Amino acid sequence: MHRFAAIALSLFLSSVGLVAAQEESDQAPVNVHSEVFSKERVESYGYKRFSIDASGYIRNGFRVSRGEPIDYSPLLSDATLAKDFVRSVLGCENCEFPPFYWPEAMLTYHFVVTKEAKTPLFFFKSGEEVYDVFSEAGIKASPERQRDKANLVVFVGDSDFLLRKAREIADQQVIRLYSSGRTDQAPVHSNEAFIAQLFSGTSCTVSLIKREAEGRAYIFTPYEDLEACLSKQLLLVAGLYPFKGNVPSALNLDLNYSEATLADIIFLRAYYYIRKTLNVADEDLQAASEWVFGAADFEKRMNWNL
Repeated sequence: MHRFAAIALSLFLSSVGLVAAQEESDQAPVNVHSEVFSKERVESYGYKRFSIDASGYIRNGFRVSRGEPIDYSPLLSDATLAKDFVRSVLGCENCEFPPFYWPEAMLTYHFVVTKEAKTPLFFFKSGEEVYDVFSEAGIKASPERQRDKANLVVFVGDSDFLLRKAREIADQQVIRLYSSGRTDQAPVHSNEAFIAQLFSGTSCTVSLIKREAEGRAYIFTPYEDLEACLSKQLLLVAGLYPFKGNVPSALNLDLNYSEATLADIIFLRAYYYIRKTLNVADEDLQAASEWVFGAADFEKRMNWNL
């Protein structure tokens, strides 16, 4: 067995500040005897790091933050990780939404925030999320003072403010969202529909229409939805997409995570390694991901930037 999960978890705990929150949540219990788990990982360290009952159900364990569901990513099998990794990178099966990664794994960001939204929570949350998603994933991100020079522009404020900003970038989908409280009806299995589902119950969204052509993406977040949305939005900007699967992820539509999980960060590290170092074409991502997640020296190569 390779040491990916154990070492990756150890690294994540020390660098991101993952907490072992001894609290119950409404998370549906998962059973380590399921085929999506690695029997070897469960037996070697699963029972030491997670609270697992006699029937195999995970009752407690590590969480990215208090209130979040248990992050059991380290116990999953390589096949499970690779399968959902490809889903998250390629997006839905029936839409033409090409994978994207920031050239040279670098980007700059600029926040445009209303006076009312400039609170201690905003400064803490924005800095924490930018670090947790980009820096931990090996994407070099730095602030840019001039909005028109930034790769990523983040708007935080009320709906009227966000509507004005949507009009400035001329994204009709976002304009309709803040004009009428809805987006146009999208095909059920489209990226647009998946993104709308991801932010259900909030007024958050992202605009990626200029990312490929101009190298710029936009995030729209009402201040009250900052905690529920920002981590997911940054993962979308980085190049992952919403998916349905088994892996704990802020982008997994079948689960209920708000914060980037260990799997999300590992997915980004693996993706940027594959695209930058291996120069793998989109159609070969499945084979490449199976090789990466199954490699004995996975954790060593994934930490090339540290």
